[in-house]
Amino acid sequence: MREGDGLKKLGAYIRRNEQGEVVEVVFNFNDITDAGLVHLKGLTNLQTLNLRSTQVTDASVAELPIDFCWHTV
Repeated sequence: MREGDGLKKLGAYIRRNEQGEVVEVVFNFNDITDAGLVHLKGLTNLQTLNLRSTQVTDASVAELPIDFCWHTV
């Protein structure tokens, strides 16, 4: 299984760098919740996460170790 495949099953758009590492994950208008964020663990090169119009809470977003995250409800 390739890095990020679990996220695709949840309906995410994935962008990878030239080395094949996940650098962007987009969940716009998706039913993902805080529990689904477990699939982000281990994505050490993640730079951008878009959670616009999802069920993810602000508290969970605040705990994410990434450079940039869009989150609106």
